[in-house]
Amino acid sequence: MSTAAAVDTLEALATVGEVALRLTKVRQTFETLRAEVADVQRERQQCVDQLNTELDQFSELFDRLTARVGPVPPLDPPA
Repeated sequence: MSTAAAVDTLEALATVGEVALRLTKVRQTFETLRAEVADVQRERQQCVDQLNTELDQFSELFDRLTARVGPVPPLDPPA
């Protein structure tokens, strides 16, 4: 192999190495983002679950109060 061909081969290998390194960084970034999205989805679900629990508790309290004092009359519309 001539010197020029060897240099071309080394340059091509260097380019392939750079591309591989960039792809590795992209993959790592993708995996990090995927993990962060999963964390956000878990946190969101926890918030939804907490809000549903609080709504259920409020509904139970409202039902108990309504049973005790009777139905709540409708509010008059603002004038």
